Amino acid sequence: MRSPLPPVAAGFAALARRPLDFVPDSRAALCALGGGSAFLLETEDGFLCGSHGPGRFLSRDGRNRFHWMSRGQLFRWDEDAGAALDRVMEAFPPLEPTDPPFTGGAVGLTRFECGRSLQVEDDLGLPDASFILLDRLLRVYGASAETLAYGAAEGADEARALAEEKAELLAESLGEAAPPPPPSEPADWIASLPEGAFRSAVVHAREEIREGHVERLGLNVRFERPFRGDARDLFERLPEGGPRLFLRLPEATVLATLGEDPIAPGHPEAPARELLSELEPMPRGYQGGELKLAGFDGRLRSYGVEASLQILGGRVLASVAVDVDESSDPADKWEELRRKADPWLRAADG
Repeated sequence: MRSPLPPVAAGFAALARRPLDFVPDSRAALCALGGGSAFLLETEDGFLCGSHGPGRFLSRDGRNRFHWMSRGQLFRWDEDAGAALDRVMEAFPPLEPTDPPFTGGAVGLTRFECGRSLQVEDDLGLPDASFILLDRLLRVYGASAETLAYGAAEGADEARALAEEKAELLAESLGEAAPPPPPSEPADWIASLPEGAFRSAVVHAREEIREGHVERLGLNVRFERPFRGDARDLFERLPEGGPRLFLRLPEATVLATLGEDPIAPGHPEAPARELLSELEPMPRGYQGGELKLAGFDGRLRSYGVEASLQILGGRVLASVAVDVDESSDPADKWEELRRKADPWLRAADG
């Protein structure tokens, strides 16, 4: 069933911007925004942060749900996740494109296994795609900061007043002091592929490459341990390098470094994914998936999740991958994997 969504806020849209006379850091911003769903994208120029959006979109096995919270409306329909997200965004009156490139809209993740049947037990239970709708954001750029808010209503003046009210309320909440971080609790990590199994997987992959079935492969390992800390403090300890993401969704919190392009599992993609389903004993979840920002202005930005911490069900999963080709040495690849993983494990250990 693919019935179009009715307009959830028909008429006019407006964007309000309210400059701040102080510049909060990322942890203070996340703390001020509360304990619900939250988003923070940090780049070399500053960061965007938002929380408590008016909508929630979820896709699982081609079945989609969109809950517009402010009116209590729940829509259900069957469709590809990407097309379903487009349908959700079309239900909102659009903004004109402006700077910065993202001033509100849908923010979320697609998992590595999106739209594909799993060959292993899914111990994560994550949806194919999970998005929150954000109508107010904090933008920090250099030594300046501002709040951004989207308002939609039947009339232009009403939409503008609503946006200005949201921008002002967000500015007031950001002035509150952040609580001190709790102590961390280190624990032992368990790898989805211990060293011996990983080396065997590299040998198998190398044979498949030499036989011409694939040209290269990105082999991923999940490290797991219990977690009872605060993800907002963990974010501050993430390794540097490229844009960094904090995204707290109802089913999981994801902290990641991002690439400008989607992460390729190998080449060619189809046989590479088939081989990985044999070699990797556990699903990746959002690791290797995509972060998407679908703006109210119709623009779409995507990033690949290069390395990540996924926090769900009282545990933290650290995931990293290494490329395998026909000349890869299993021992060298294990050392490379550990070098890439260790900063993430230390960050989670505090």
